[in-house]
Amino acid sequence: MNRRTFISSALMALIVVIAGLVINTNTVSAQYTQYVVDINYLVPAPCNGPINFEVHWNNGQIDYHSYTNDGKYLWPQPPLPVQMLGVWICGVFVPVGPKVIVNCPAFGCLPGMCIEIEIRFNNGYYEIKMQPTNC
Repeated sequence: MNRRTFISSALMALIVVIAGLVINTNTVSAQYTQYVVDINYLVPAPCNGPINFEVHWNNGQIDYHSYTNDGKYLWPQPPLPVQMLGVWICGVFVPVGPKVIVNCPAFGCLPGMCIEIEIRFNNGYYEIKMQPTNC
């Protein structure tokens, strides 16, 4: 094999590898077009009111949510690279990342009961998880 053939073959292989990576990246980012709201053991007990909050995105979009039952709910997510900034709930802004404990007496929760909120970004989609905890 002469040098010209080797270089040509190597460049062709590199182009195929790069094209494969680009196609795979677009496929992964296109797979997750929804975000998850996961409410665990929160309503209708120990809280009896609807759980109301807003989801804020870095493109200015705000999604309003209200739940009266536990469960996992799927919602359309703006296409990447738009990022979730966090959740506005009971006058408190909860950012993506660490768990935050919020006292929400407006939701009719039992005395001494708060809501633990965690927002995670994992494999191209966001998950908002809420569950009761002691204050």
